[in-house]
Amino acid sequence: RRMAGGYGERAVFVKLDIEKFGDLAKTRAGVVAIPTFMVWRGGRVVDKYVAGSVMSKVPGELAQMIDANLDDFSLVEEIEEPDSAGSVAGSGVTLGASEVNVDAMAAWRAAQAAKNTRRR
Repeated sequence: RRMAGGYGERAVFVKLDIEKFGDLAKTRAGVVAIPTFMVWRGGRVVDKYVAGSVMSKVPGELAQMIDANLDDFSLVEEIEEPDSAGSVAGSGVTLGASEVNVDAMAAWRAAQAAKNTRRR
């Protein structure tokens, strides 16, 4: 949410409940792992970022991907001097820390693995 605030109206952020809309995520968007971030333009995926296991890199790498798809703005370039917490001046955006609950993600992955094992 804070990163979305940093982009203002330049980008629209949408969160999809993978538990509820997993089939849609797989078939329409090609999501095969979480978290997956995509840039859509004209109803098509134009860029995609699948986060790895190092969650602390996600905010910065996601911002770089989004910036690469914007013609007139770069959140990364707007960051002059982050404060001691790494926040973007005045926006509350932190590019060096993860807001993802790693324990919750691990539990979700374990549940998915168990579900997939039962299907086989």
